[in-house]
Amino acid sequence: MSHTDSQPAAQGPRPLDGRVAIVTGGSSGIGLAIAGRLAADGATVVVTARRPQPLEEAVAGLALAGHSVYGHPCDVGSSVGVDALVADTVAEHGGVDILVNNAGHRSRAPFWEISDQEWDGVIATNLRGPFLCSRSVVQHWMSTGGKGRIINIGSIGAERATPTQAHYAAAKGGVRMLTQTMAVELAPYGIPVNCVDPGAIATPMISDRLQNEADLAFYAAKIPWGAVGDPANVAAAVAFLASSEAQYITGAHLAVDGGWLAA
Repeated sequence: MSHTDSQPAAQGPRPLDGRVAIVTGGSSGIGLAIAGRLAADGATVVVTARRPQPLEEAVAGLALAGHSVYGHPCDVGSSVGVDALVADTVAEHGGVDILVNNAGHRSRAPFWEISDQEWDGVIATNLRGPFLCSRSVVQHWMSTGGKGRIINIGSIGAERATPTQAHYAAAKGGVRMLTQTMAVELAPYGIPVNCVDPGAIATPMISDRLQNEADLAFYAAKIPWGAVGDPANVAAAVAFLASSEAQYITGAHLAVDGGWLAA
């Protein structure tokens, strides 16, 4: 596990001091913003991504801000890789208190043109990944008597059909019900499970659409707030659900979408 450990200047207690968080898909976009926010709130953060170089760059950037952050290359669709991620995090940091299942992947095509490979790849990252990561972390908690909280990153696409996104929507719809089922099963153990559902957020995933006047007009018409969101908006919602302030919230779906679903 590669790491960069830089201690921030002395300050008062922070909401997540002493906590250890895993953030999957944290080398860019929403995941990077979440990792930075949880670290700023005091957590030691283990950031994962499949590609080592972007991961190292993300970790180095977070370290420049004075955060305690670690990089761990991992394919969340692999149970072997996920179990190694959790085992290494426990061995090096003493446990896991917060799991953020953020890793995501999508492409665009009419459903009849989606190949088997592309379908399987999107499902593996977006749905199998949260299942595998949650299973591994919860097994650790069950074996040690520990507990923490799980936050899944879903999408408003789980509720609104979007042409050319059948595989992505199916995966995120699965994340919605996975969240609710895990929340019910884990409530007796005092383990909250929630989902944050971003709308249109300015990330590399939609960068091409942010350069297109027709797409910008589409977003302006659909989003009551009048503009796409920032990754920091999603990170703030995750930070709240990761904090003790949200201890009685479980099975919830928090849309961060500028009012898109409400319109």
